[in-house]
Amino acid sequence: MPFRGGGRVGVAVEEGGKRVDGQGVAADVGQPDEGPEPVPDNGRHALPFAHSFRLASSSSTMMARPGAVKNIESWDEFTKHFVKSEYKLVVLVFMAPWSEPWKLMRPAVEKMASGLKSEEAEVCTISVDRFNTLGRLLRVEALPTFVLVKRHRAVARVVGVNRDDLDSSINKHLAPPSSSPQPINIS
Repeated sequence: MPFRGGGRVGVAVEEGGKRVDGQGVAADVGQPDEGPEPVPDNGRHALPFAHSFRLASSSSTMMARPGAVKNIESWDEFTKHFVKSEYKLVVLVFMAPWSEPWKLMRPAVEKMASGLKSEEAEVCTISVDRFNTLGRLLRVEALPTFVLVKRHRAVARVVGVNRDDLDSSINKHLAPPSSSPQPINIS
């Protein structure tokens, strides 16, 4: 199922401590899902998603082996991986540790991630319990939801435990046609 809209993911900011998405859905900025601080401007404005977050510091302690699933724990880590979508595919996996469908898909996602070249793609899990504002902004309504991001744009969305759809979406968006990537199979 393709991601509705397919355009640049954005956040609109409104005065009064609320973030409002392009559809007018307000999200209170609270703890612990405090989220990013918007760049100040005159009143109401829209910001491209990639520029609405503070850049990650170079002292990040998250070190993962190539091809491993990266678990996003902070906004700085999210920003670091989101910025990488400029030159490679980033698969954002919205999940919750208690979700039975996620428990079913987790081994397949780990296998898929181990088969990806780190320079072509990376897979990041994001807990909707911790990042509920981000989940709402990206319209995550079921778990797991896979949002494929390339060049700071959501290019595809796969909802649920459909391994074939996930496999074909990732292969479709992996790399430019000139590099002829090898298809992966997560079944």
